Amino acid sequence: MEFASEMIIEAAQAGFSITEVPIHYYPRVAPSKLESFSDGWRHIRFMLFYRPGPFLAVPGLFFAIFGISMMIFFLVKGDIETSYLHSFILASLAFIGGLQTMLMGIIIWVYSALYGYSERSGFIEKFMDYHTLERGFIIGGVSILGGLIIGFDIFRQWVASGYGHLFQIANAVWSLAFLLIGVQIVFSTVLISMMLLNCNDE
Repeated sequence: MEFASEMIIEAAQAGFSITEVPIHYYPRVAPSKLESFSDGWRHIRFMLFYRPGPFLAVPGLFFAIFGISMMIFFLVKGDIETSYLHSFILASLAFIGGLQTMLMGIIIWVYSALYGYSERSGFIEKFMDYHTLERGFIIGGVSILGGLIIGFDIFRQWVASGYGHLFQIANAVWSLAFLLIGVQIVFSTVLISMMLLNCNDE
């Protein structure tokens, strides 16, 4: 079903001229075998594979920047737990989800570039450097360490209070966000490095 879309995309990437040719169409007598959702999803999936940047990486980056900006905004305003708690949690979800979407777009983009489905732009070449693993471990490790430090400080305050009531939701959200982001970055760079290693072996 997606062959028609593949043919048009491949022709456009090769710089071929695309022209519509009128034909005579006769209505099909037998029942149609098309399924709107499954066939539509196959086309969308195919286009995402060829252009993961505009469809995944860029929107993910936008939501990640928006999320972290709002988290910092609420942090500066203060009184998160009493005035902006739900908005702060929503901003953290945008940050985490946006970054995960961006990383998934980059992973698909690297795979697509490795096997010739999309062009190797200067941006994606940076992620195809074999030293990406080391950089990813450093960035992800710093993020994980930051989350652990915040989490340990919450635990320290809980012990100091005699294991009683503790109202540290905002700091807990920061800790969780940094931990999840760090794990996402580490796993994503490991996967990209495995793809690069497999490609070099071939």
